[in-house]
Amino acid sequence: MSEGSGWTWEENKQFEDCLVEFGDEYPNRWSVIAARLGNKTAAEVEQHYAALLEDINAIQAGLIEPPPYAEGPKSTHGQRWTNEEHSLFLQGLEKYGRGDWRSISRNLLKTRTPQQIASYAHKYFKRQKKGEQDKPRN
Repeated sequence: MSEGSGWTWEENKQFEDCLVEFGDEYPNRWSVIAARLGNKTAAEVEQHYAALLEDINAIQAGLIEPPPYAEGPKSTHGQRWTNEEHSLFLQGLEKYGRGDWRSISRNLLKTRTPQQIASYAHKYFKRQKKGEQDKPRN
């Protein structure tokens, strides 16, 4: 992996998430992960995993320095949502539906995690419902 693997930061992150979700004993693990990634074959995923293990072993043995981890997106934890993020959230709701926070995060609102989007949605729908209760009924 250390020699230009051709995987983006986002693909590596998704790969790591899949390794957790689909453990060692999961049937057809590499095919399932490849399908989730969408643009890699099962053989490429398995080779990527083998390279990851080699890198981990080399780091633990002190043979190479750990890579810098400043490449990922900037953390937005604890920051207010921007108008643009809110607009993308609404687009995601329309396109993927209520509850598909992962798709909204991956495809539209890449500055927020699925958990952040779910929390925001909960508060958003709560405000929407409260606004409806405040309206006079005819």
